Amino acid sequence: MQMDGVVGFTISQGTNAWSFELFTDGGDIAAREDGRVSPRGLTSNPSSKENIHLACSWIETCDRNHSSCETNFSQPLPERLLDIGPMDEAKDPFLYISKTNEAGKYAAFSHVWGNTRALRTNIANFEAHQKGISLDQLPRSFRDVVIVTRFLGIRYLWIDALCIIQDSPEDWQTECANMANIYKNSYITIAATDSPNTEAGFLDERCITSPPQTCRIPYINCEGNQAGSMSIRLREEYNELHSSDVVPLTTRAWVLQEKLLSSRILYFGDLQIYWECNTASYQESKGMQNILRGRNRIKDKLLSNRCDMKTWYWLIEDYTARHLTHPHDKLPALSGLAQEFQKKTGFEYVAGLWKEDLLPGLMWEMSKAEGTSIRAKPMTYCGPSWSWASTDGDVRYEKDYELDPVATVIDIKIESGLDPFGRIHSAELTLSGRMKVAAARRSLTDGDKAEWLLFNHSTTLEKQLGRCTFDDIPSQSSSNSSGSSYRTVWCFLLGDISNPRNDDLHEGRSGKQPIPAATLLLTSLKSGYQRVGYAVLAGEKVHQEGDSIKAVHGKDWFKTCKMETVRIH
Repeated sequence: MQMDGVVGFTISQGTNAWSFELFTDGGDIAAREDGRVSPRGLTSNPSSKENIHLACSWIETCDRNHSSCETNFSQPLPERLLDIGPMDEAKDPFLYISKTNEAGKYAAFSHVWGNTRALRTNIANFEAHQKGISLDQLPRSFRDVVIVTRFLGIRYLWIDALCIIQDSPEDWQTECANMANIYKNSYITIAATDSPNTEAGFLDERCITSPPQTCRIPYINCEGNQAGSMSIRLREEYNELHSSDVVPLTTRAWVLQEKLLSSRILYFGDLQIYWECNTASYQESKGMQNILRGRNRIKDKLLSNRCDMKTWYWLIEDYTARHLTHPHDKLPALSGLAQEFQKKTGFEYVAGLWKEDLLPGLMWEMSKAEGTSIRAKPMTYCGPSWSWASTDGDVRYEKDYELDPVATVIDIKIESGLDPFGRIHSAELTLSGRMKVAAARRSLTDGDKAEWLLFNHSTTLEKQLGRCTFDDIPSQSSSNSSGSSYRTVWCFLLGDISNPRNDDLHEGRSGKQPIPAATLLLTSLKSGYQRVGYAVLAGEKVHQEGDSIKAVHGKDWFKTCKMETVRIH
């Protein structure tokens, strides 16, 4: 029987069912006998004639049939590209300087730099690279992508290490600001999924054995004669891109915008080649069978006009879970996506947050999920303390909560470089609101995952206010006689928070339940304050005479405080 264009069958037993598919090697007579058995075996050479033909078929199908992929046959060229010449040309590539408003077709490369000192363009070799770059000079991954690009019949190739002058701060910032256009306008992005660095390459011979859960059987034709052989395997098989296993490329922060902004990506994995575009997803072992498993929700929003702040907060959670070699790239590596988000919303960007949603944007905290850790803040300046960009670790937003603000934004000052979405030199946020001193306490016995609790700073009657998280590993905390670690902090009230899905919090509006309050934890500086954490004050139910219950809301703790103006750096 046919299953989505693939020959196969299903075996059922009770409530269980197993789907199998049949395939054979491209050179086997069974593949040519009647066309019903697909040639879908894996080759040991990732850049084999069969694989290049398959990749070209994916590209051609997308070019002809996928209207939502916005095929870029002729787009404005980046300022610099590698001219690698036609497929049958053996000459060395050279750094090509495009003309003003010149348009054309080019490929972009997505890869992991790693810690190797690979060849890159700098001020000293800039002119030499325009004359030619010997293939022998290139690290293996760069040589491999030149080979693939030539096979695909594309003349121009963009590689960040070679097309940006790496030791020129001005050029680096200018090209970083143009990153969104470079990946959006590329005809195709080629990605080295499993290469941990530029010297690893991605076209090595694969070790191909019979795949797990696969067996070989004879193929009997319509005349009853054996005509070659075929393989049978379970239909669902390992896919590196959709597996929970971590591959080097998916851990890199820079790659997130390369993935989300590119309309079409050809991945070279350790086991197979893969294709992803805005319309379909393919893998080598399944040929032209679309295995799309649902759209990436962030990319889907960015492609549409339905961008909202939840989209941005999802994006930040994904982004901060990835790794950067240089902490000061925290904002530059997100610059392209920030530009795209601004185009969709018209919002004003401020150090990783958005002015139109600034107070809710301050409600981030370091994740306490399994497998995450809170690390010391980077030694270099990456952003103001009130921005998630100042931290090193996984950030979490409570996206289902809504803020009813009490505080107000007075002023925001940002000093940035050439790219307003990139690195910033300084920033200051001025807020008006209520503030009160409190004490945070943690048991010393539970390690880094120990929970911090917030208490009022009273010497006569101590009362727990809620739970809190700090933005880095506290370096200045004290211990008391009970073995607890504690810190004195200022609590700045942002406002009430509610969850529309939680009826109890809705009842708080009528006085039946306490309403929590969102607060920033601050410490004082000579010139103002800095953020050190985030807390939610839970409020409480108070029993009164006659068994009546009064809801004391989180913000009620601040009712005796006067409005203050605070500057947070």
